[in-house]
Amino acid sequence: MNSAKPPPAHQGTTASPAPDAKLAARDPRGTGRRIRAAARRLFLERGYGNTSMDAIAAAAPVSKRTLYQHYPSKAELFGAIIAEVWAHFIGGPVLPDTAEDDPRVVLREFVARMCVHWDQPDVIPILRLIIAEAPRFPELSEAFSRTGKEPTLRNLTAYLEMLRSAGKLPAGLDPSLAAAQFLGAIKEPLFWPRVLGNPIRFSIDAVTDRAIADILRH
Repeated sequence: MNSAKPPPAHQGTTASPAPDAKLAARDPRGTGRRIRAAARRLFLERGYGNTSMDAIAAAAPVSKRTLYQHYPSKAELFGAIIAEVWAHFIGGPVLPDTAEDDPRVVLREFVARMCVHWDQPDVIPILRLIIAEAPRFPELSEAFSRTGKEPTLRNLTAYLEMLRSAGKLPAGLDPSLAAAQFLGAIKEPLFWPRVLGNPIRFSIDAVTDRAIADILRH
């Protein structure tokens, strides 16, 4: 499998501070960071359902009062962990805010960044945890959709809509459907093998070029 380094940000794209940076600014002593680190470790070791807030407080270590001051519920704490783990992908300038750049280059960089994100240590384990426990705890999939999945789909849809308006995509193309289909074409060969622990049979370049050709239709 081809390895990929995070591509440079497009000039002219302004990124808001990442969620973990915002949390750090509100928590100069790092208490919230310790709580999230302890909770992340326990969730991955024991599972979400088998991890109590008492156990997280003991592992942090903080008092239960301090824990609940930072995170009033386990669901909110899990959501904060998702925001932290996904911050380096969602919080950065993933797509440009103009249609000037070659969309082939932009979309190749976008996919390369996704693959680098998926290879971060806790990303796939957390996704496996969500898949395993979401039937019992729907707040897990809700947190992931709100913090990870929906922003990615929304940003890609906006970019494709901008390309369509600039005449770089077919006029009849539905940007929302095209974004979902593009992500599907990438995830089936590159993401799901990671989740299932299977070998990746195709190169990033081959998968990305095929998906780009399909969306540009030429």
